[in-house]
Amino acid sequence: MKRLRFPIGIAAILGAIGWLVLSSTASTGAYYVTVTELFAKGDIVKGRPLRVSGHVVTGSIQRETQRAELRFQIADPGNPDRTLPVIYRHAAVPDTFKDGAEAVVEGRISAEGVFEAKTLFAKCPSKYEAKQPPTGPVSS
Repeated sequence: MKRLRFPIGIAAILGAIGWLVLSSTASTGAYYVTVTELFAKGDIVKGRPLRVSGHVVTGSIQRETQRAELRFQIADPGNPDRTLPVIYRHAAVPDTFKDGAEAVVEGRISAEGVFEAKTLFAKCPSKYEAKQPPTGPVSS
């Protein structure tokens, strides 16, 4: 009987660790789609955790400072006519978030079709592009 205590204890510990890893991975394993891909999926994605990438539509940013609420729209550069309305209810907004910036939002689509973002990532493409070499005549 004493010989079985140790293997059973080890099995219980390994099982608990495995369960923790699986449960934490499942909650963060949101599927990544573009705005166009999201619309192609239809209603099947409503209520499910998602990550959606798109560019912030120029002129769509509306800030409500009292409620720490940010509303904006994102679209794919190749398909600017299909926009996804997004609401983000957090005080912290990335410094690079602005019109035209690439944004990745993480959250769920409501029954009304508004993406309720829990996380917002933004990237300003001009900040990360490599400098172009000068193209004029070189003097010695």
